[in-house]
Amino acid sequence: MTERQVFENLTLCTNYVVTLLKKGWQSIGSIVLKSTMGKAHRIY
Repeated sequence: MTERQVFENLTLCTNYVVTLLKKGWQSIGSIVLKSTMGKAHRIY
């Protein structure tokens, strides 16, 4: 996947999950992206 595709996929997934939460973004403490063999990267 290109960097742009990863960004778009992550944005769509994050926004979808936020819509399912009662308090929306207030319920999110942090968002971490991790690949199978890589390090975790905090993105929010």
